[in-house]
Amino acid sequence: SILGETSRTITLTGINFTVFHRERPVGGTFAAPCGDSLQGRFVEADLDRTPTVIVASSREPHGIVGQNLPGHRPNKPIEFPWTVSVTDPLSLDIVTITKRCFCRWKADISWVSGDKSGELRVDNGGKGYPVVGGEGVPSFMEGNGRWDRFNGASGPLGGE
Repeated sequence: SILGETSRTITLTGINFTVFHRERPVGGTFAAPCGDSLQGRFVEADLDRTPTVIVASSREPHGIVGQNLPGHRPNKPIEFPWTVSVTDPLSLDIVTITKRCFCRWKADISWVSGDKSGELRVDNGGKGYPVVGGEGVPSFMEGNGRWDRFNGASGPLGGE
């Protein structure tokens, strides 16, 4: 969540991702999805592309992550600059997707307010956020009390 501390507005000017790739260990991937679709304002970044690219976003408070679903209005993309204030905060979900990456990611959201500027770091307390794609390794999804094999390259693996 991003909001101002005073009546002065803050203008978010962009988001930049840093991805630290690692060699994937031997093994497989396992997914145990739960819950419904993620809704809200979001950016969805593809970690397999260099540089990392935002492939989807929504400025709508009821935007749906992953796709434009039938019966729902299409997501209107987030465009920077984006202005927030103490009375108009931004709750932003950052979603990352990958097929091949075994990595950790961090993001920096740049901002300006009056004569001040800086970056808001999203980095899990300095550790980054781990993520692994399922392409090229055995992948399994939990369902009905058992682990079933699925195609990890096109399956629901990703991370936040």
